[in-house]
Amino acid sequence: MIPFGLIGRSSTPSHSLADYAGEYVHPAYGILKIEMKDSKLLFKLGRIQLPLTHFHYDRFDTPHGRSPQSLSY
Repeated sequence: MIPFGLIGRSSTPSHSLADYAGEYVHPAYGILKIEMKDSKLLFKLGRIQLPLTHFHYDRFDTPHGRSPQSLSY
């Protein structure tokens, strides 16, 4: 098991960042958009816009970190 503090440092996404961009539909939340901006991923849901940072393999987090408010995909 990788120690929590080292997660993300030893991994990379399994796809290019552009591959994650697109629209994702949820029956309750509606359309969630992942866009590329300045070579980084941006999460958009309604009026909410948050940058996504790579955490570990195909997990990306919002600036809220690892709290219950964190959004990971």
